[in-house]
Amino acid sequence: MKDQTKLKINILKDREVISETTVKNIYIIEETLTSFVANIEEMDTDSMFTHLAIALDRVEKNNQLTESNEIIKEQLMISGFYTEAEAILQKASQKANVVFNEAESIMVLVHICTLLLQRGE
Repeated sequence: MKDQTKLKINILKDREVISETTVKNIYIIEETLTSFVANIEEMDTDSMFTHLAIALDRVEKNNQLTESNEIIKEQLMISGFYTEAEAILQKASQKANVVFNEAESIMVLVHICTLLLQRGE
């Protein structure tokens, strides 16, 4: 994770937008992502980790998104990266002991699919 992103995550924690638990889970998930996407440090992941922080906070507060977007899910499924992204999310979620509902999963999968696309470039 880039220093700029770490700084943003710490600002969110310091301002009590996210908890220490959320910060720990972000780093657990980052570790999992890095094991699948070796060049992740070279990628622009700032918005992904910021969005992930907010999603993890919603999970922690039991306030997850309630409406999933089927159009986005369909597009992800035909992208060619969906199956791998879903496996990565499942592994990361297990390691962090976090359960995303379908709506949150779709939003996180958008970012993971984007990483996988960039990995191949």
